[in-house]
Amino acid sequence: MRSLASGRSSFAWRLRIGSWLAREAAPAYHRGMPLPPPLPDPLRDSAERQDYQEGWERFTRRQFWHAHESWERIWLHQKDPVRSFLQGLIQLTAAYFLLLGEAPGPGQKRLTRPLSSRFHGALRNFAKAEARLGEFPATYLDVDVAAVLQTIDHARRALHALGPERLTEFPQSLIAVGARVPL
Repeated sequence: MRSLASGRSSFAWRLRIGSWLAREAAPAYHRGMPLPPPLPDPLRDSAERQDYQEGWERFTRRQFWHAHESWERIWLHQKDPVRSFLQGLIQLTAAYFLLLGEAPGPGQKRLTRPLSSRFHGALRNFAKAEARLGEFPATYLDVDVAAVLQTIDHARRALHALGPERLTEFPQSLIAVGARVPL
């Protein structure tokens, strides 16, 4: 049988090892070393940067289909990790499009899929977007990825609470519009 004293010392030993591991596993800049140089812009040229910006402008205006189209033009020519990141954004816009549709333009009809189809499609796209975007650091390509992931989590919880029959009551505040980091 172990004595109380040996249990305490064992606990203290685990604390010392744990703090040592935390120090050694911390990034270099947490240990007083200089920050690494910034990475080059992964978007290949100014046209891609413009399409990327345009996608965010359209996303902010809740023109989800058009944001998807802007990002898809870049996605077609990119390699991972940028390609995977853009795929996550495209899946996010698909989820919001299924969930909320978008204001129809002249001569266009509003999205008319059944609520249950839109509900399940939005949940699937949120899950795909979360899986892809969850692989990236907290900030990537001027996006607060952590905030986007948190918004996705809140949106999925709200969807589950509402169910397909109350899909039209989805809170508009759960759109990740503010996830863009100011340049």
